[in-house]
Amino acid sequence: MAGFQDVADNIAYVIGGTVDPNNARRFSGNDFGGVWTGVAGIKYAYSAYPDTIQDLPMAIVLPRVFSVTREPLTQGQEDNLDDFRALVLCSRQSPVDIWPTLIGFRDSVPTAFRSHMQLFGTANVLQAYVKSGRVGAIRWAGDDYLGVDFVVRVLRVLGVSYTA
Repeated sequence: MAGFQDVADNIAYVIGGTVDPNNARRFSGNDFGGVWTGVAGIKYAYSAYPDTIQDLPMAIVLPRVFSVTREPLTQGQEDNLDDFRALVLCSRQSPVDIWPTLIGFRDSVPTAFRSHMQLFGTANVLQAYVKSGRVGAIRWAGDDYLGVDFVVRVLRVLGVSYTA
């Protein structure tokens, strides 16, 4: 069964591309090539809080809210709905300079998830997609960036056993 971090890793993989051989939470088809190079124009993606912001544009995948979607719970199967924030930080420049890049990511990031709706075959993932997003200013570590704040929704079915 894939855990919550595995799901976050595979969301970052969809956005960023190939995993960094020196950091299992950093994904960059831009730096490492590979079979899947990620969303064109995004230099790398993290599936955990990064130490620093390096080259832009980049993405950070963060946990958001989660819930059980089927009640009452039944023996053997539990449907989970996990929402993640995928922050695509583009620039600290004026919106005029970065606007074409921002608008491009609005379309290309959801398209990448439509191509990989089960996050590369991640165990127990039925569906992953961009539910919503917001283009504009994003505050990260005390700095303001222009970017896109996506909500990535993941539906997972977990095998469970209940005891008395």
